[in-house]
This record gives sequence, C-alpha cells and structure tokens, in this order.
Amino acid sequence: MSTASKAGDSVAPDLAAVSEDLASLKKDFAKLLASLETQGKRKANSFARDTIDGIEEGASEIYDRISAQGSRTAAAVNKQVEEQPAMSLAMAFAAGFIASKILTR
Repeated sequence: MSTASKAGDSVAPDLAAVSEDLASLKKDFAKLLASLETQGKRKANSFARDTIDGIEEGASEIYDRISAQGSRTAAAVNKQVEEQPAMSLAMAFAAGFIASKILTR
C-alpha cells in the first residue's frame, strides 16, 4: 500500500468520529436549551405568582385601612348628629343647597 492510501484510510474513521461527536454535541445542546426554557418558564411563573401575591396583600391592607377609616368617620358623624342634631340638619341642608347650585349650572 502506498502512503496516500494509508492516509486516506485513517482520515475516514477520524471524520466519522468527528461527525458522531458533532451529532452528540447537537443533542446535548438541544437538551440544554430545553432545560433552560423549562427553568425560565418556572422562574417567570414564580415571579408572576409572587408579584400577584404582593399586590393582593397590598390591596388587602389598603382596603382594611380604608374600611377602618370609614368606620371611624361614620362613628364621628353619628356622634356629631346625636350631640347636635339641629346643627347637623342645618349643615346637611346647606351642603345639599350648595351641591344643587353647582350641579344645575
């Protein structure tokens, strides 16, 4: 056999090995991308859930504060009406009169 023939024989197995390695690398890369995609979706879902939970907690706190303030205001108005009914009636009449003048313009 000649030297060229021997060199050609040794190149074919090397090319086959490189081809197999590339195919394996391609499969591994596809698995890596799929894993990254799955992890990314999980993290995005977790972030969205955490954000929604935070918003719900904040809204609940705001509702509780507004509700408490409304109760205190209603109690104060009720006390004012009980202590000074004539004054409260006059103030309600005046507020209604002013509101009707503003709204009829």
